[in-house]
Amino acid sequence: MTTCVITGCALSLPDGSWVWGDLFQEGDCWVFNASNDPVEETITPGAKILSVLSDEYFERRRVYVIKMVDAHPNRRAADHMRKWT
Repeated sequence: MTTCVITGCALSLPDGSWVWGDLFQEGDCWVFNASNDPVEETITPGAKILSVLSDEYFERRRVYVIKMVDAHPNRRAADHMRKWT
């Protein structure tokens, strides 16, 4: 079952770029549904909820699927996740 974890957050990719969207969990994977709307604001490192640590992820039509072991939530996101699990 897919569970919505955080809405309205940023995903930081290995190349230094980032996308804005919603974070879900499906089994042992993160699923990030990125917005199609362009975001032109600068985002601080603390606001990047999930950082992808590896190039081993799948992306199609702005939906990213990342193994949980290949991504790291920031401290604030991890605290939020612990509170709701």
